[in-house]
Amino acid sequence: MSPFDLEKTLLIMALPLESQGLFEAQGIEIQYTGVGKINSAMKLTQLILKKRPKHILNLGSAGSRHFEIGTLLEVESTVRREPVLPWMQKALKLKTFTDLSKVTCASADYIEVGESSLQWQLMDMEIYSLAHVSQEFNIPISSVKFVTDNSDQNLRRDWDSQLKACATKLLDFYLSLKS
Repeated sequence: MSPFDLEKTLLIMALPLESQGLFEAQGIEIQYTGVGKINSAMKLTQLILKKRPKHILNLGSAGSRHFEIGTLLEVESTVRREPVLPWMQKALKLKTFTDLSKVTCASADYIEVGESSLQWQLMDMEIYSLAHVSQEFNIPISSVKFVTDNSDQNLRRDWDSQLKACATKLLDFYLSLKS
């Protein structure tokens, strides 16, 4: 059961590939923000101004060298992955509400593989900008991610092969909020 009103929640993902059409097939309204921090920030701003949500729920895929492929995780905070001045590296907090393991997700506009990816629990390309925009509008945001890959040389192959499982598990999670 969801602690927030799903009717007043804006449900977002980066790409239709992440939902595989399963949400739409269930009649669930979902919006897509696009990949990367700029695209997602612009689209979320437009959606907030148009729809005036009370809560934002981001579902999607992410890479991790610390968690098994197929794991669902809840993002409790987010940071930038790219090098920034120390005073600019501010962790943003998200609203948590599940009993899933809580993680910090690092965002950047690039894919990171190899040893450098070991420093991050979870990596994506949008949640930092989504959290920033949400906070600017004073709207709580929550995020649940499905680990599709281990951020290694097999990243693209693993991501592609895990998209259907990602969509199915995220849909099951979302439907569990309604019961």
